Amino acid sequence: MGSRTIHAIKPSAVISVVNTLVLHYATNHAILHGKGVKMSILHVRSIPEELYQRLQQLAKVRNRSISAQVVELLRQALENEERRLKQEATLNSIRRRRFQPPDQAPSSLYLLHEDRRR
Repeated sequence: MGSRTIHAIKPSAVISVVNTLVLHYATNHAILHGKGVKMSILHVRSIPEELYQRLQQLAKVRNRSISAQVVELLRQALENEERRLKQEATLNSIRRRRFQPPDQAPSSLYLLHEDRRR
């Protein structure tokens, strides 16, 4: 029979391996490396039961954890809000550049009446 060798693993080696592990992020299956990735913790309190159940169902359908589903929903909401703010800024810019007649200019209705009288 073959012999087996058991090696002792130093705690520092385990920490080194853990620090270089690749994390599989369930939300979009992107691969993030342990180096330089900072994850924050967000606690949400007083979630209505009906909302929590809907969140659980959606997470199950999407094959995600509840945490991953919440992160994805927050990401989508922030992207939508950023898009809305950008559109609002663009519309405001367009409104500012619109032609505005001088204060003393006659109205378009007056000009139409004058033109029809000729």
